Amino acid sequence: HNCYTQMEIRDYHMDGRIDRHMPVGDYVHSDEIMRTRHMAATKIQARARCHLVRNASHRRREERVRLKWEEQDEKERLERAELERRINPKISADFAILREELAQWHASEVDRINEADHSPAIRRAFLADLLSKEVLIIRAIEKRQARTARSEGKRTERELGQLAKPLKWRVRGGLGTGAGQGFVDVRTPEIDQAYRLNKVYFNLVRDPTNRKDRVDVLYQAMDEVEMADFGPAREVADLIDREMDLISRHREKKSMTGLRIRLQNLFLQLIKTPLF
Repeated sequence: HNCYTQMEIRDYHMDGRIDRHMPVGDYVHSDEIMRTRHMAATKIQARARCHLVRNASHRRREERVRLKWEEQDEKERLERAELERRINPKISADFAILREELAQWHASEVDRINEADHSPAIRRAFLADLLSKEVLIIRAIEKRQARTARSEGKRTERELGQLAKPLKWRVRGGLGTGAGQGFVDVRTPEIDQAYRLNKVYFNLVRDPTNRKDRVDVLYQAMDEVEMADFGPAREVADLIDREMDLISRHREKKSMTGLRIRLQNLFLQLIKTPLF
């Protein structure tokens, strides 16, 4: 330890071969050291904050681009859906849109013909041609709607048939073919209920031959829904009561067409409700 701190004197020999001469630097005050550290820390913080801001700005830019693309995709999807509704209508609302647009087109064409400087004979000819075109379009719409209704009826019949279809259980003991194995039909209470509802629904859809048959069908439907205590079932019961009241008043069948269609749709919706 002394070899590093001992100064050279007359009566003490020191070996200076391994000595290192350390130059003395400028004296730095503690305030200057703290100032340097503060400037370095400030620079590090500034660089870090710039990095965070650039990342946040990049994320916001990507989010704006993503939202813009999603908005564009949604707009294109809606346009394709609207075009598909007009090209391939499937529900009553689609056909109502077609009829509304047909009425608007007819009104605009009539205005165009009336505003043009035609003689009365030519104007009547244009209006007759417009009427013939409108009749053809209405026939095409009605034909398409009837075809769609038949297709929808077949699809509904298949769905309800699947709900009322018995279960197939594999059994042993020679009840079927193939090494003493076979299948038996198993009907659960839920399947029996689905079969009854299926039968009632198609009786509601079928055009009644007389008032008594229609009343019998309404009583069957009421027996199925009167024990259920939730919204759609109560609404079906109200519609049944309303139709029975109209039948008791001997109202014409055409005055009850809308009521019967609504009853059929609600009863079908009730059948597809798991709670029921």
